[in-house]
Amino acid sequence: MRESEEKKVLTYCQLEIQEDVLVAKKIKSFPFYLDNINLWEIMTRSNKVYYCFYGKNSPMNLYPLMKNLSVDRLFSLHLGVLLELCSKSNFDNLFLKFYKDKSIFPKITQNIEIINKRLGIGIDKTTIELQGFANMIRVLLLKLADYLCLNDMKTHDIKNDDFKGKLQSFLHYVLTGKSNKIRRELINDIAKDLWDYNCTLVHKKSINCYDILNSLNGLNYLCSLCSNFLTSKDMPMNMIKCPICDSEEYMLIDNKSKYTFKCKNCDNIFTYNHKIVEKVLT
Repeated sequence: MRESEEKKVLTYCQLEIQEDVLVAKKIKSFPFYLDNINLWEIMTRSNKVYYCFYGKNSPMNLYPLMKNLSVDRLFSLHLGVLLELCSKSNFDNLFLKFYKDKSIFPKITQNIEIINKRLGIGIDKTTIELQGFANMIRVLLLKLADYLCLNDMKTHDIKNDDFKGKLQSFLHYVLTGKSNKIRRELINDIAKDLWDYNCTLVHKKSINCYDILNSLNGLNYLCSLCSNFLTSKDMPMNMIKCPICDSEEYMLIDNKSKYTFKCKNCDNIFTYNHKIVEKVLT
């Protein structure tokens, strides 16, 4: 019989605090990429309050109640701990590797939230202030492009502020071949339009708060697309392609000894072996 999440949290906290735990209450959940991290409020016999983060695919950790620190800020702190663990891990764990490789996206999300809070309703903001927000978004777009080009791509001839050039390098590295053409076009069109739109806002005199909100929403969507494509590139099920025509359209015809597939495009029969694929297909 599987041990419940509450019992795991209680056992862990009891060992860490070295004091009787009277109450353990789940107060919030944080959906985050490959995991769903739950926040538990812990109260001891001496009325001390702690917070414990629990995720099925990530390490559990305990934090004391800190004055003027919201649970959202505490989650950011916990995320930093996870990223630090990732930097020291041997990357055998797929989830920890994912956290490290995609660490730019939580940072950009955090910056988007900061801009949103500073923007407020936007009515009382001057043109210069709004242009400043647009410039902050431009910087975030460049940071995103810099990060995307860290994937062993030849970008030494691309200028530092060439967002479109870096984007092209990223797309041709991550989404290769004819089968990925429609995916490249999707992200390329969205990213280029967003870049051009936001660049005009930096110098636009008639700028308003809705222009900034549009840019923020576009940046958020672009991050989601890039994160999904980066993740899917390394997922074993997405590595199955016909070696002849590079098609991703296939059907499983034998899974007894070897995983044998038949290409729907050219009828080629090929095999593909991977531990995770084996678990998914059996």
